[in-house]
Amino acid sequence: MPELPVIERVCRLLRERIVGKKILKVYAANDPSVFSVTPGPIARPSLAKREVEALLRGRTVVECGRRGKKLWLTLSSGISVLISCDLKGILRLKGEPFEYFNDVRVNTGDMEPPNREDQAALDKWPPLFTKLELSFGRNHRMAYVDRHRLGRIRFFKGKPEDHSAIAELGLDPILDPPTPAEFVEMMWLQKRYIKSVLVSQKIFAGVGNWIADEVLFQSRVNPLEYPSYMSQGRLKVVLENLKYVCRTAVEANAESSLYPDDWLFHYRWRMYIEDTFLPNGDQVVFRSINGRITAYVPTLQKFGRRKSY
Repeated sequence: MPELPVIERVCRLLRERIVGKKILKVYAANDPSVFSVTPGPIARPSLAKREVEALLRGRTVVECGRRGKKLWLTLSSGISVLISCDLKGILRLKGEPFEYFNDVRVNTGDMEPPNREDQAALDKWPPLFTKLELSFGRNHRMAYVDRHRLGRIRFFKGKPEDHSAIAELGLDPILDPPTPAEFVEMMWLQKRYIKSVLVSQKIFAGVGNWIADEVLFQSRVNPLEYPSYMSQGRLKVVLENLKYVCRTAVEANAESSLYPDDWLFHYRWRMYIEDTFLPNGDQVVFRSINGRITAYVPTLQKFGRRKSY
């Protein structure tokens, strides 16, 4: 699933390519379950194809916003479009590679490039399973692709930050990271493993599996620790690494080849291939923590002393 750096990359590209442009043509799939209008008195659980096209055609995109993994477009009509960019659906721009909008991966050396047929399928336009396509002229086209019909495109009026899907999100490590005191206070209130806390979108918006694992690896914190038992000093180290990992990935434009060589990121994708070891010989262990596959290095990420009251 794409995490904060990839969604930020997509948002930057949309600002560059479509913000300020008028939507000239609209194709909406005849699939009302994908489209809805919410919240308020105009709330409706679904929209028909012609209604979606009428809401979009002739409007100018005036803003592209992001919080955590949530992304939205604001139109000249005052309506905003909240788009799911996750396992349920992704955005595509014509002329840009599929991987640019999908989750990041590292080539472990065992991955073969796609064959001609697979590459042709990825390059096809409009892509397979397109639910919405917007044309801005001069070959500028955007598509929302949803293979499993589980994603949602929501139309709403008002400030995006007031929409329930955005308002319920926690702090964004890039947009509004907590102060050290705020971080310590909120972490001491948690009664779950620290890995589970970090990936909770209602606490830290945009942090997913690999970011949480990297933060804990850089902090030398075991993912099974309870933050309520951790000292202020160790929690402040976690916060600094949370900001460091997110900032570094965003500055690299989510290009994984530019991530620091000492990151666990470069080794965590081999879980289904073979036993994985760091260059110093320490083994990378994979286990499920509350349903999340977690990569960590037990010899380096040890349990710390409990805080003193």
